Amino acid sequence: MNLTSNCNLTALSGGVSDLSYSSLTDAQLTTLNNAYSQFCDRSACIDLHVYIAYYNCGSTNEDQRNYGTTLVRRGICGQESGDYCFVRYIRHYRGSSVQDPFDSCPFNASKISCSSASSTCISDINTFNDRMGCCTEPFLGSGVTSCSGVSVDGPCAGVSSATGLVAPVFVMILSLVGFLV
Repeated sequence: MNLTSNCNLTALSGGVSDLSYSSLTDAQLTTLNNAYSQFCDRSACIDLHVYIAYYNCGSTNEDQRNYGTTLVRRGICGQESGDYCFVRYIRHYRGSSVQDPFDSCPFNASKISCSSASSTCISDINTFNDRMGCCTEPFLGSGVTSCSGVSVDGPCAGVSSATGLVAPVFVMILSLVGFLV
């Protein structure tokens, strides 16, 4: 399997992923959702995703690494009401920053910081959660659960790491071989 082409969202979506989000039609969002389905069903693609590679290799900040991997596994590849989270984000915001906490709230170390959050920020988080459901925490970071006046759904199940699954299985196989020999 050629991971480069099989994990390329542009190729999987027929180029839809490269279009301006504000101009995507519902049919194009369905195409993009199908591309995410193919991408997210391949655990090797998840482990090769640019965010995971960047945060694992380029960041010494553990909070940023955790945010990056959670964003990909539970945010990008999480699902709410049949849409992958990123498609759901596009569907609800389509390039608009109206009631978008990314524009109204303070962030630090890749997660939302509620210590100095305005009432507009709190309102936008609640609206975001109403629209995004289980995609909220993976997108905004774990800090969102500590915001006063905010009720946030639990994170989407998403996908797990291929290496996270392979390592325990490999150890079990080695143990079994050692037992049989």
